[in-house]
Amino acid sequence: MKKIFTLICGAVLACGMTAYAEDVVTFENTGYASEGEAYVGTEPDFLIAGDFMFAYYGAQGYWNGVTFSQKTSNTYAGLSDQYNSITGGGADGSKGFAVCYYSQYNALMDDQYPEIYSSEYDTFYPEYVYVTNTAYAVNSMENGDQFAKKFESNDYLKVIFKGMDDDDEAISTVEYYLASGTNISKTWERVDLSALGKVNYVRMEMVSTDMSYGYYNTPTYFAMDNFKASQGPVTGINDLKVNAEKSYKTIENGQVVIVKGNARYNIMGQEIR
Repeated sequence: MKKIFTLICGAVLACGMTAYAEDVVTFENTGYASEGEAYVGTEPDFLIAGDFMFAYYGAQGYWNGVTFSQKTSNTYAGLSDQYNSITGGGADGSKGFAVCYYSQYNALMDDQYPEIYSSEYDTFYPEYVYVTNTAYAVNSMENGDQFAKKFESNDYLKVIFKGMDDDDEAISTVEYYLASGTNISKTWERVDLSALGKVNYVRMEMVSTDMSYGYYNTPTYFAMDNFKASQGPVTGINDLKVNAEKSYKTIENGQVVIVKGNARYNIMGQEIR
């Protein structure tokens, strides 16, 4: 995973993508999925949105990881609807969003997880993300299906966000319950990811109480939108000196300005618009 990422990331950087102080990924106009459709590839790839890369594992007729969707239906009638959010679109009424599928088997056997990387930096600071259920998961939890049972009071489905370091070790976690008993989320909710701190990448896993032979029966899907992260907390002049070779001072309109990449900051570390 990491070797593939390094090569692809290097190619992306060579294309001249601009650096960021902070970025919100809305999954709008990504170029991967047209309106009413979802991206379905047949090879492993990294899908790019904003300054971030999302691990996608495609095969003929099968996928796992993270894909992008602009589906507007909020119902489930078969696997062609696995890309539908329960709200029928993205957060705040938008069309674009991401669908994450955690395949427990592929994660354990092939180290394939839904993951988020920066295409600009080795490390970043996740801040928040909006999540909700997919129509597929809701239909299963409310009604049961050929594989999974209808949820009862002691059941739950949760997503675990893991902050990963350069050695592929989890250094921090944030958990969010998509369903607790028969209380099943059907709205976009903001999940605070700031507790993850400084990470090399974010890994997403899911847990359900409905299991057979060690594997989850509940469809381990969720929808994601408006992911926000920053290069790092900018609180003062010392933070701006970390990469001195990429920064320089100048005088503009009688005040000291620090220029870093395409961004400009005053002496207090506040970005100048």
